[in-house]
Amino acid sequence: ADRTVFSDPFKTIVEPGGQIFFVVSDGKVFGTCAVMRLSDGIYELAKMAVAAEARGRGYGDLLIEAAIDFARQEGAERLILLSNTRLKPAIALYEKHGFRSVPITDAHEYSRVDIQMELRVSNKLFSLS
Repeated sequence: ADRTVFSDPFKTIVEPGGQIFFVVSDGKVFGTCAVMRLSDGIYELAKMAVAAEARGRGYGDLLIEAAIDFARQEGAERLILLSNTRLKPAIALYEKHGFRSVPITDAHEYSRVDIQMELRVSNKLFSLS
């Protein structure tokens, strides 16, 4: 799955309604993440990475905030992510931004995934439909 996404990120992420974010300083990319549209109202925070030498500078916060803002602007109800509990700093970062662990619901192609997290991003308090 990663090879497919990385071989043509515009086609696999942007064209279906997602976005890719980068943290750049002095012409160097220090971090990235993607927001992928999965279905109406559901987006996934994916491919998040911050260079080891740049950790602790708040770049992860910037990426997550950009991802949440984008998902909200797109009308998302939920932003989900898949991760591994061994990545304790990443899990703490996601929790800091309001993500909570939920049961893993969808089949996925990643054997290393052992946690699914979710953030409700919708500003809707109720529906009049």
